Amino acid sequence: EEFVEYEPVSIKKEKFSAKYEVREKLGQGRFGKVHRVTDRVSGREFAAKIMRALKSRDREAVSMEIDIMNQLRHPKLVQLIDAYSHGREIIMVMDLVAGGELFERVIDEDFELTEAACIKYMRQICHGVQFMERSQIVHLDLKPENIMCINKTGTQIKLIDFGLARKFNPKEVTRVMFGTPEFVAPEVINYDAIGFETDMWSVGVICYILLSGLSPFCGEGDAETLSNITAVQWDFEDEAFDQISDDAKDFISKLLVKGLKKRYNVNQALDHRWLKRDTNKMSKSKLNTKNLKRYLARRKWQKTGNAVRALGRLASLARLSSSSSSSSSSHGNQRESGKPEFLRKFDDIEVIEGSAAKFVCTVSGNPDPDIVWLVDGEPIKESRRFRMAYTEDNQCTLLIMDASEADEAEYTCKASNSMGESQHAAELIVITPAINPLGESTCNVDMFVEPQHHQAVDFDGAPVFLIRTQSKLLKIGATINFKCTIAGTPQAQVIWKKDDRRITSKDGRYKVKVYPGGGYCLSIKNCKLSDCGKFTCIAENERGIALCASFLNKDEGYFAFILNKLIEDMHSHHTLRINRTIKSDGGYYFCTASNSAGQLSMRESSCSVRLEVKPPSKHTPPSIKFGNSNVMSSMTSSSMTSQPERKTSATKCVTLNEGKNAKISLTVKGQPTPDVDWYKDGKVIRTGNRHKVLVMQDIHQLQISRVKIEDSGLYSIIATNAGGVFTNTLNIKV
Repeated sequence: EEFVEYEPVSIKKEKFSAKYEVREKLGQGRFGKVHRVTDRVSGREFAAKIMRALKSRDREAVSMEIDIMNQLRHPKLVQLIDAYSHGREIIMVMDLVAGGELFERVIDEDFELTEAACIKYMRQICHGVQFMERSQIVHLDLKPENIMCINKTGTQIKLIDFGLARKFNPKEVTRVMFGTPEFVAPEVINYDAIGFETDMWSVGVICYILLSGLSPFCGEGDAETLSNITAVQWDFEDEAFDQISDDAKDFISKLLVKGLKKRYNVNQALDHRWLKRDTNKMSKSKLNTKNLKRYLARRKWQKTGNAVRALGRLASLARLSSSSSSSSSSHGNQRESGKPEFLRKFDDIEVIEGSAAKFVCTVSGNPDPDIVWLVDGEPIKESRRFRMAYTEDNQCTLLIMDASEADEAEYTCKASNSMGESQHAAELIVITPAINPLGESTCNVDMFVEPQHHQAVDFDGAPVFLIRTQSKLLKIGATINFKCTIAGTPQAQVIWKKDDRRITSKDGRYKVKVYPGGGYCLSIKNCKLSDCGKFTCIAENERGIALCASFLNKDEGYFAFILNKLIEDMHSHHTLRINRTIKSDGGYYFCTASNSAGQLSMRESSCSVRLEVKPPSKHTPPSIKFGNSNVMSSMTSSSMTSQPERKTSATKCVTLNEGKNAKISLTVKGQPTPDVDWYKDGKVIRTGNRHKVLVMQDIHQLQISRVKIEDSGLYSIIATNAGGVFTNTLNIKV
């Protein structure tokens, strides 16, 4: 398109709405929000970035960004058109680059990403960086999100976001300590002098990802990523580079160099033979974008405010304006200043291990508060497992993926502004499923289903399972339901499969139901033996794909018995258990696996185990010693015998407080190691719901979360080994 060079911009005090009509929102984040706007006179469309600068230093940062953009008049750099200041708001009007992010564009089904296309994009990026260098400006935050397509059909791009950019004098030593971890250069991390070549390191990382879909330095967290960068640990070993030319690899190799003097500058990069190639004569072979789709799905969960470690980027990190939120007066009056207030709080929640936990609250305050999430008093860092979202109506969400026992803690949302701070906390309880005779995880707790207006989670990214499907036992003639809850934006397309065969409307007894807020259910009516198998739910959107699988099993046949040997087959993990070993069980054991494609013997792969059965030694019957402070007695049996005997202690009484957490600890000793079972009123207690049975060497512990009146009763502890049986009882009153 034709390049228009605009006049230098200064901040105007006039009314923004007098010249521009505000239209739909294009995006939002901690930096502010971006709207499409229309010039009321010419009808031309632009993008307006609306920021709320609360302090004088914020305004200074915006002024610096405007000054930088006034000097960057080039076709490959987004243009600043206008700027307004009204009250606490600062608005920057810029070119409308409506084609979306470059990486999002190239993974479209209708786009063929080739190496030639990558060359065209990298040339444009380098031309933009070259103009910045000629203007004595460094960008310092080049990354995929800051490369935008002009439209959805062409191949022209622009560089955006100059919030970290600054003037650079090569004759002076300049050091900075900000940037985005995956793309920042080693000299920034080491707080060494930067140069124009600092941006070229980021160009090299972008090129590496564009060609392969892989991030060269990304680790499990920022610390590992930064360590990889300073060590310059990267390679082309992945098969994704098998179809990439040597020239392309050489281009990257000239940029991902630690020393500034050894690294290519932008002029050398543009003169490199790879960027000089005639793209019309190159192969049209399409690059595989599967890795790139996965990469983008991961990046979408990283919020700008957390990813950028900026000391000076106050303009881009200004808090999102929420003047139209529900905290405004219903009569349209000016919002009064005040410290943050929780309009909606979250409660203690229970989730099944492996599912997602979600805390949601609504916070108001003027000035708009900063939000920090804490776990046991420590700030939570956003990651693949901990995801955070903030909406325009002041709703704050913390999502904890794949919850485990280790996540049980107190979670706090802390809101603060210049008027004060408020916080609210609640407990996360993770219910560990018990293992039933099928080897499947089960739990006797109802799935928590939130009201429809609470359940939906507006996270932009690949689908995630907030609640996973659970395996079921077949009941002939009954109706079986596999339920799950899925989050992710855009909304996912969901399909169900049975044993890798897609379930369709032609499967009369199989019905798929969809509920508001991301709920899905596969219902199987009038169950038959033939319904047993693996059921998979697959959710996919343009950001990525997720799936979860569970099983419908019959009562018999999941375990195969061979004499007294038990073979357990669970999710491709195979175990041979031998109960009550005898001397003849000694010897070498091998495992052989076969299917229609061939056979594998563990003997051939030198994997075997030798079992040696030793004669029985003297038996020590079990002894039980309570460690609970409420139970001071000690019950032991010291007799030595080779014949089992039964001993029973007197019943002890313990009083527990309702609503509190209780732990009953005891020490069990004996030779061989006794088997220990817990009972309440004659019924066995397994881990699940509010009960957790733990074993740590000789220590056995029963934990009861949030004690209730119905927990009152007679608890029995039975320890058994070859030397005898020992029983102790405990009368608990709540």
